[in-house]
Amino acid sequence: MTGIRDEHQGRPAAALAWTSGSSEPLRAAARLFTADADCATVVQDRDGVVMAANLRAAELLSTTVEDLAGTRWLSPRWHAVSEWGLPLIPEQHPAGRAIITGASVPGTLVGLTMVPARRTVWLETTAHPLADGPAGPLLGVLVLMKDVTEGDRARCAMDCLVATLRAAGQD
Repeated sequence: MTGIRDEHQGRPAAALAWTSGSSEPLRAAARLFTADADCATVVQDRDGVVMAANLRAAELLSTTVEDLAGTRWLSPRWHAVSEWGLPLIPEQHPAGRAIITGASVPGTLVGLTMVPARRTVWLETTAHPLADGPAGPLLGVLVLMKDVTEGDRARCAMDCLVATLRAAGQD
């Protein structure tokens, strides 16, 4: 049995049946989780490579579902920043933290600046490790994103990003 590991609850948040050691099970999970999701959904393997994404995720990232497959979240097409306007390294991104710690990372605000358009979207991002059973090995991560660009928290974060860029002389 395979599931989304949720260390905060101490049990899997969802369960799937697949065989360990194959990339096909992760693809099957990806199809299940991205098919009818209302929010932007991405499934990455344990190396951070996108296995699947839904249409909403592609729209938010200004690309297509096909172009997302096989990429990493650190793409030259966008730059990720924290809510304080600082660049996110892989270990700080919710997906990276979930992969490293094996625990869910809820509600983290991430800004993505699209290149070359320089348009920033703010995403409330939650990442859940996909594991082979409650104590099994990590297979990947499920990333859920909600566009909160128009919200108060995102406006404050955008102010921080603008201030950071101005201080660096990049406005």
